[in-house]
Amino acid sequence: EVGAVALGTVVYLMVFCFVLFGVVGMEAYSGSLRRRCAWADTLEVKQPEQWCKRYDFAKFLHGQMPADTDPGFNSNCGALQLCVDVEAPNFGFTHFDNMAASMLSIFQAFTADSQYTIMWASLQSEPVYVGLTIVFYLLIAFLLGQLLINVFLAVL
Repeated sequence: EVGAVALGTVVYLMVFCFVLFGVVGMEAYSGSLRRRCAWADTLEVKQPEQWCKRYDFAKFLHGQMPADTDPGFNSNCGALQLCVDVEAPNFGFTHFDNMAASMLSIFQAFTADSQYTIMWASLQSEPVYVGLTIVFYLLIAFLLGQLLINVFLAVL
């Protein structure tokens, strides 16, 4: 009976951490993992895949030039490339667009199953959040992946 209460507390703490990291991931990376660099003439996704950030320079130009008219101007893609929306990685399962997918991505990250892929995509798609991204994934790896799993095993 005492063990069940302790186990319930640890599970509650793990769910709380999943929800907390999920909300932070949704706020910082919502829609980000769907953007890739594609060739401007064929709109084929560049290989190897490169995630991209779309910048809105049109508002700084006072509407003189739409942002999509100059390939490479409004994103961190290379020359003659555009930043386009395509399917999320892992057959559409890895993204931070809703809470369920966000928690699944957190689970993939804390089990170290393709954590590097999710982290690299987050770094490329949101270059402004480099510090946040590194701290975010390190906290997932150490807090969820090490500390809470060890506490869970100790209570068992």
